[in-house]
Amino acid sequence: MHPELSVVIPACAASIRIVADASGDALDRAFFAFLEWGKALFGIRAQMSFCERALFDEVGGFPEIEIGEDREMLLRAARRGVTVGHVDEAHVATSPRRLRSLPLRLGMVTTFGRWALAHAGIGRGWPY
Repeated sequence: MHPELSVVIPACAASIRIVADASGDALDRAFFAFLEWGKALFGIRAQMSFCERALFDEVGGFPEIEIGEDREMLLRAARRGVTVGHVDEAHVATSPRRLRSLPLRLGMVTTFGRWALAHAGIGRGWPY
């Protein structure tokens, strides 16, 4: 068995550490590392997530919002008494394309701003 496949799952539902995929450079990797640091610091469970299908159905799945749908689903699970954790021993690699969507890497600023606003419950229905 591969070591990366032998992760101990800490909870019934969790978010998962995200990293820039192979197309990411040092700045992309630093951006995602900064997000992970913030999620750990503030106990935020967001972005990539998982849970059992029965729990997903029980809490109503993902809401019809553009951003923060996984966070909302995990919050509903937590309100039902489900332990929601965060897996940092493994990761999901994601495309940093949005970070590069504007000149001078301003896509990083707008992406972070959108995520911060969504965390506060603002603009989650705005088109991405």
